[in-house]
Amino acid sequence: MFSIRSLFIISFLILISGCVVIYFGIQKRDIALIVSGIGLFGSFVGMYASAQTSKKQYEQDRPYIIMKTNQSRYGHFQLEFKNLGNNIAIIKGLELNEECASLKGESIPELIRDVVLEGKGSIVYPYTISGGEDSKQKLRNFSGYVYYEDIDGKTFKNKVILNLEKYLPTLTYNEESLKRDYEIIQISKTLKSINENLKDKYITKR
Repeated sequence: MFSIRSLFIISFLILISGCVVIYFGIQKRDIALIVSGIGLFGSFVGMYASAQTSKKQYEQDRPYIIMKTNQSRYGHFQLEFKNLGNNIAIIKGLELNEECASLKGESIPELIRDVVLEGKGSIVYPYTISGGEDSKQKLRNFSGYVYYEDIDGKTFKNKVILNLEKYLPTLTYNEESLKRDYEIIQISKTLKSINENLKDKYITKR
């Protein structure tokens, strides 16, 4: 990020220099100075555009960690930490307003510390079981910050907000959808097993 800042500083120095050269060119009625000043303006435009492009690319590539819900596993409500950036992120800490423990009772802020996430990578922690005794109690509101570094050691901090109470109605819907898919898979496996057993019996008789 220092090199990008340097590009901006140099570009503005060139702009100031161009203004000064043009001013003296007008004062002395020196066409060559005026032309040189205009040339410096052109250099400023090119360097400033380059700095903007570098800054935009850096923002796209830098790691960006978010905390979100994940209901892809049948009967489970999970918490997912995802790196939306293209570069590696090393999570250094998670501060939340409420205690946050995994399904096994382990502290998620402790589990997530020093986890390395590749670009677009994520890690998921089972949080509660749908319909379990503690599911309604655990589906509460969280807010806080996630702290992380890039591969060069530059530190970042993102605010995280999860209103899990709103997921209670959708949890039931997703559970039924996943249950249906799960049952279809089990039926398919059962039919495959029966088919293989029939084949074995047929071959044995022959």
